[in-house]
Order: sequence, then structure tokens, then C-alpha cells
Amino acid sequence: MALAGGLELAFWKPMRSPQEFTGVCAAARDHGVRALLVASAQLPAAAAALEESATQLIAWVGFPLGLNDRDVKRYETEVAIDLGAQEIELVLSLDQLKHGNSRLLLREIHDVVEAAEERPVCVAFEHAAVTPAEWTRLIELVADSGVKAVATGTDFWPDGRVSREEIKALRDALAPQISLKAVGNIRNPEAARELMAAGAARIGTADAWFLKPS
Repeated sequence: MALAGGLELAFWKPMRSPQEFTGVCAAARDHGVRALLVASAQLPAAAAALEESATQLIAWVGFPLGLNDRDVKRYETEVAIDLGAQEIELVLSLDQLKHGNSRLLLREIHDVVEAAEERPVCVAFEHAAVTPAEWTRLIELVADSGVKAVATGTDFWPDGRVSREEIKALRDALAPQISLKAVGNIRNPEAARELMAAGAARIGTADAWFLKPS
């Protein structure tokens, strides 16, 4: 698979011109980027720009910190689907995870999976802020939850990095049917290819380095 086919570009600039946003969508489409992640308010413009494109449109839910009430996340998912989202990326609450509220986290995941109406759901968590024990608990939660992928971050936290060794360990621990998305200050093709070789099926970034001339 070409590198672009495994890349997902997150666009969350709060201030942008319509021309800039349309340009990002067009570049992602023309370069064969797997997906573009946007906030719900940006979905209509992105859907129009990516119409008849192979680039998938993913909507954030709970971005950036995952602290929204689960009913809010469910409603946000429903709105995103209505506005054209083809996939959902759910930011989990680190607060719930760190307090051991597995039951509430699982209900949140099930609510969003149900609201997504069979669209794929990826669960994002900040790997740099999670202990090995918490990661083990998360693996158990997502194993039979209906989630299709797990992401190691949102690229929103400046210190959120993930190594080749960490990706390999996570891939070995996850169920085979769940894809792994590496996210965390990945800023060049060499780093992206190294993480994919370690087991990541996708690479997420908020920096469109792969769209720039080499």
C-alpha cells in the first residue's frame, strides 16, 4: 500500500478561510489520502469537497479532551452522520479511564457505535497519558465493543508521542480484527513507514507534511 493510502489528516484549525479549507480537502483527495478528520461544523463543506472521492470523511466526537457527557457524544455522533460523516473517531475520557470507570466507558463506546449506524468507529486515547495497566483495561473494553480501530492520540497534545516499540506492543495486544492507528507528532514519511512496519495500519497527523513538495 502506498503511504498516502494509510494516512489520515486531522484538520482542527479554529480560524481558516473557505479557500484554505477547500484547498486542504482538494489536496487530500488528489494525493489519495485515506481520510480527512474534521469537526462536525466542517462536515458539510468537507463532504462537498470530497464528493465522489476515495478519501473518507471522519468526524471527531468528544474532541479534543473527551470530557463531554456520553449523551452529548451520542448526539454529536448522530449529527455527524446526518451531515455526511463516513466514519467516527471517538475521543475517550481519560478521567473515566483513570478512575477505573470501565462500565461507564463501555456504555459510552456502545452508545456511539450504535449511533454511528454501522459506520466504522475508531476510539482515540492519549497513549502518553495512559499507564500499562490502563492500556490493558482499555484493550479489554474494546475487544468486543464493535469498535473497528484504536488510535494512540489526537495529535492535539504537544507531548503525545508514540514509538515503534510501543506500536508493536499495542498491535500484539489488540484483537486481530481491530486496526491500530499511530498518532503522535509523526512529521515525516520515514517515521510513518517505521510505525506502519511495526504494526500500525494507519497514520494520523495534524501536519500536512505529506502534501508539501519534497
